[in-house]
Amino acid sequence: MASYNPKAEQEFELLTKIGSGGFGTVWRARSNIDQSLRAIKVIRCYADEEGKDNADDIIQELRILRQS
Repeated sequence: MASYNPKAEQEFELLTKIGSGGFGTVWRARSNIDQSLRAIKVIRCYADEEGKDNADDIIQELRILRQS
């Protein structure tokens, strides 16, 4: 499973919440490198009571986003 990556927090300033859904929250963000505005999706990772995580679902979501 992927681990928390604070690099995104260093590269972007989250400005306003655009929306949220089953996988996480989308934020309007500003790049600390070039000041450009971006949409950043912060994905929630979790495990249920039986220890099954949502990693496979997240991987599928990332594949879909790549095609956009």
